[in-house]
Amino acid sequence: MATLPVRSSRALAQHLPSVRRATALLPTASRCQIASTVRPRWGRQTASVPVEPRTFSTSPARPFKTDDVLQRTNTEFAPFSVQGKTAIVTGAGSGINYVFAKQLLERNCNVLLADLALRPEAQALIDQYSAKDGSTARATFVKTDVVQWPDLDNVFTTADAEFGGAEIVCPGAGVYEPHWSNFWHPPGTARSKDSAHPADGL
Repeated sequence: MATLPVRSSRALAQHLPSVRRATALLPTASRCQIASTVRPRWGRQTASVPVEPRTFSTSPARPFKTDDVLQRTNTEFAPFSVQGKTAIVTGAGSGINYVFAKQLLERNCNVLLADLALRPEAQALIDQYSAKDGSTARATFVKTDVVQWPDLDNVFTTADAEFGGAEIVCPGAGVYEPHWSNFWHPPGTARSKDSAHPADGL
């Protein structure tokens, strides 16, 4: 173990980040040591602080695999299981929302795909998970324009009728809304416009 001569705790705090960066640039080895000849730029030395050697792996880098990330996410970071639940995913007819719906179905979560239309792969997903015998999760499609309030209302009505409700909602469809739109009231109505001087001061 090498030692670093330092003058004060403040100087140490300034010096150690540089040591760590320098250590990171050393060649890969099973044990890399910081040379004991490292000296600070200042003059008189009054103390020595031990610096632990940094361990580097000599094993070759493993190719990135999406499945590894998904498995780790499911086992380590997921706050709850989606198995047996129902999800509403808007914009699931294509793109990343389609992939999200697919991942949910593969984990035994029913999915209601809400979109204007389905791409072929999304239609194939609906066909694959159409059984109502309870052997697998089930997927259903509801044609939905997310800027139309009645369509959004119909999504939840359908979820109630088909699955008894939904525990998960993924508002994946992206839309541009006018600056005055409000989530709590249908866009375009008088109550959807926020006052510049609200009574409660918020």
